[in-house]
Amino acid sequence: MKKENNQIKPMDERQSAITNKAIVFAYLFLVLCLFIVTIYKIVTTSEAGWELFAIIGSAAVILIARSIMGDVEQPLDYKNRPLPTGSSKPERIARIKHYAVGSFFFGLTFAVMDVLLMLFGVNEMTDMDLTEVIFPSLGKGTTIAVTAVITFVTMFIVSFIFDYLIGEFYKIKRYNKMIAELDEEDDEK
Repeated sequence: MKKENNQIKPMDERQSAITNKAIVFAYLFLVLCLFIVTIYKIVTTSEAGWELFAIIGSAAVILIARSIMGDVEQPLDYKNRPLPTGSSKPERIARIKHYAVGSFFFGLTFAVMDVLLMLFGVNEMTDMDLTEVIFPSLGKGTTIAVTAVITFVTMFIVSFIFDYLIGEFYKIKRYNKMIAELDEEDDEK
C-alpha cells in the first residue's frame, strides 16, 4: 500500500500480483532449503526433526487459509486444463478419467518405490513378507513382481476413491456453489 497525503491507497492488481509472486518465490526458497536440510539430516543422522514438521505445517497452513478465505478455483486436470464441472454424463466421465489417470501414476510411483526398496535389500518391507506368506512357492523375482502389482492395485484403488470423493463431493460442489452465488449476485444487480 502506498501512503499519499496521510491516506493509504490500496495496491492495484499489478502491484498485488508482483507482491504475490515475490511471496511465492520466497516461500518456495524456504521450503527448498528446509527440504535440503531434511535430506541431509536423514542421510547423516537418520532423523528429521522440526524441518519436516515446518514443510508439512506450512503446506497445511496454506490449504487451511485458502479454504477459510474462500479462494475457490475451477478444478484442473493433470495437464492444467479446466475440468468440466457440470452434472452431465460426459462431464462426469471426463472427471472420472482424470481421477483414474492421477491414481494410475500414484499407484505406479508406489510400486516403483517398492521394487527399488526390495531390490536394494531393505528388510523392513512387510508387504514382501506378506506376499511370501500368501504365495510361498514363488521365487524372489516373482515375489517382487507380485508385490509390486499388489502395491500398484492397492494404491490405485485408495487414490481413486480418495480423489473421487474429494473431487466430486468437495471441489466440484464447492466450485458450482460459488458460481451459483456469483450468478445470483449478478442477477440482483
